[in-house]
Amino acid sequence: MVRLCHMPPSDREALTCSGSACSLGSFWLPVGLRRQSRLRPEVETNTHPTGECRCRHSYKEIQDIIFSFMSRLKIVIALYCTFLKPWFISAQDSSLRFEVASVRAATPDTSRQPATRSGGPGTADPGRITYSREPLDLLLAEAFEVYWDRITGPDWIRTERYDIVANVPLGTTREQAKEMLKNLLIERFQIESRFQTKTIQGFELRIAANGAKLKEAAVNPPASRPSDRSGRPIEASGDKYPVPPLPTGVHRDVRQENGRRYLRFGDTSISEFALFLSGQFSPAESYIRLPSGLSRGAPTPILDRTGMKGRYDFTFDYEGSPFFVAEALPDILRSIKNSLEKQLGLKLVDAKVLVPVLLIDHIEKTPTEN
Repeated sequence: MVRLCHMPPSDREALTCSGSACSLGSFWLPVGLRRQSRLRPEVETNTHPTGECRCRHSYKEIQDIIFSFMSRLKIVIALYCTFLKPWFISAQDSSLRFEVASVRAATPDTSRQPATRSGGPGTADPGRITYSREPLDLLLAEAFEVYWDRITGPDWIRTERYDIVANVPLGTTREQAKEMLKNLLIERFQIESRFQTKTIQGFELRIAANGAKLKEAAVNPPASRPSDRSGRPIEASGDKYPVPPLPTGVHRDVRQENGRRYLRFGDTSISEFALFLSGQFSPAESYIRLPSGLSRGAPTPILDRTGMKGRYDFTFDYEGSPFFVAEALPDILRSIKNSLEKQLGLKLVDAKVLVPVLLIDHIEKTPTEN
């Protein structure tokens, strides 16, 4: 480190203050801000008998340094969250395991029946989680927290179905259960994978100008209620909304009436809501037909930029249908945007979105023994 105090005046004029005795200069030099700050001592500094640098810097110069440092800190934090944090989390949570778990291929005579899942944290049966006839790519999508259409691997992961039954340790959170599922899939299917990113057109979900209109989720959700053969509650909603209050363990329900979709969400984060919205912009023409008989549309990415970290109970409705032609998309999008702002105090903003893509380098079709 060069001491400005012992340099000729001509050199001092050409350099920033970096004297070892100047706390401001010695602090910033290690982070490479010497050239950006352009500090100028307001008094001669080589005349002090002790040889110390006694620079007095203007308020604006100090402001510039702080602003420069904060700008760089934001970049470092963004890089950490995008690339390093997932790796650290994965490394820290690799020990999370179900107490006991069974993974088997679904029997052929049930392969065309709908996939179902039940139990787990936040439900009436938190100690056991069950997946029945679940396509492997959807299991991977849930475990690795990536859209199913952004998983690259062998074609059979979209057609082969599996049954999973697992005992969940007491006190496990929903996030920890996802990590346990990921570790289970990696172990039983011998998965080797990596993430890449790509930029596509999408949206950002933000808080509207007048603020969000959401209430925190109820601490004690309503108990399970009588239901019809399809499992839907049969009594009317107390708030006259077309979708009745949700029973324990159910986080979303929907009704379609007179061309309008009515949805009720319970104990739902804004990130989970954004994930749901992503699937509402898939025209019929974009759907692919799978050999299993399922049809799926590619979702439009929506990133949660609200900064809201809580979980909420709310209703949401808009003009539209779950299955529509491409020509209807502009009207549905307009209705969703209007409803978001009026009902929830949120807004959708067009954006180029950097999305993760999961690349499967190796995966076995038959899971290892339970």
